[in-house]
Amino acid sequence: MENEQASDTRMTQHAETVPQEAEQHSISTSLDPVIERDELEPLVAQWNDQRLGSRVREKAKTDVETTIIRELRERFDLVEGAIQHLRKRGPRENRGVAKLAAFSLEEHWFQYMRMELQQNASHDGIAFTPSPETDRSPAAAASRYFVQQASEELWIAALIHDDEELQREAVMSGDGIQGTCIGVRDESESHAIRAVWTIKAKDVAPLRIREGSTLCSVGSPKRELRVLSIERLKGDALKVELAVVSALREYRDQNGRVHPVVSAGLKGSQCGRFRASHASRGLAVGHTRTMAAA
Repeated sequence: MENEQASDTRMTQHAETVPQEAEQHSISTSLDPVIERDELEPLVAQWNDQRLGSRVREKAKTDVETTIIRELRERFDLVEGAIQHLRKRGPRENRGVAKLAAFSLEEHWFQYMRMELQQNASHDGIAFTPSPETDRSPAAAASRYFVQQASEELWIAALIHDDEELQREAVMSGDGIQGTCIGVRDESESHAIRAVWTIKAKDVAPLRIREGSTLCSVGSPKRELRVLSIERLKGDALKVELAVVSALREYRDQNGRVHPVVSAGLKGSQCGRFRASHASRGLAVGHTRTMAAA
C-alpha cells in the first residue's frame, strides 16, 4: 500500500512539473529567440555569403532546414501529447461544443466561403470580399463589428450552461444572479399560467440586470424569465421576482426530465440565471443569443 501511495505521489509530482517544463519552451507562431539568434542567424549569414564555397553554403542551407524541421516536430509532438492527455485524463467535453461547432460551420460559410464565391444571399446581403490593403466599405467594417459581438455572445451561450467557471465570471461581472428559489406562485387570471418565481441571491457585484431584463435558467436555455422586481435586503442579499415567459407549463431537458413551471418542489432549489440578448450576424436578421451570467 505504501509503495502504491509513493508511486501515486511521484506520478502527481511528475504531472505537475511537466506543464511547468513545457512552459519554458516557445510554442508561438514565431521561433524561440535563442534558437533564431544563436543557431539560425549564423547559418543564414553563411548561406548569403557569396564569398564562401558552394559546399559550405549548401551545408548551411541543410542545417537551417534541419533546425526548422526539428522545431516543427517538437511542436507537433507537444500538441499530440496534449491531445492524448486531454483524452485520457482531461475534463469531459463541454456539452455545448457540438452546438458551437455547428454555429462555427454556419459562420464559416456566411462570413468566408460565400463571400469568396461571390454568392449573394437575399437575407444576408451582397457578398463583399475585404481588401487586404485598405477598408473599401464602411458598411462592411460595421458589419464585422456586429459579427464579432455576436460571436462573443454565441460561444458564451453555447458553453456557459455546462461550464461553472463561465457562470462564476458572469455572476461576478453583474450579468447574472445565483441564489435559492424561496417562493413559487401562479398569478394567472385565466387558463394561461403566469408563474412567478422568487429568488434570494447574494449581492456579490454591481448588477447590469434591470427590471424588464430577460433571463434563462442554467441548463434550460428554452425557459426564459423576465425580471419583475429587484429588492435589496439586509446582509448583502437580493430578492428577485421573475415571471416565466416561455416554456410556460413544463420544459423537458436533454435527459428527458420534465421541469414544471409551477411546483412546490422548486422551493429551496439552487438556481442560476442568465441574461438573454439579441445578437445579429453581420447586418442580417438577428438571432436570439444567451449572454453571460449564471
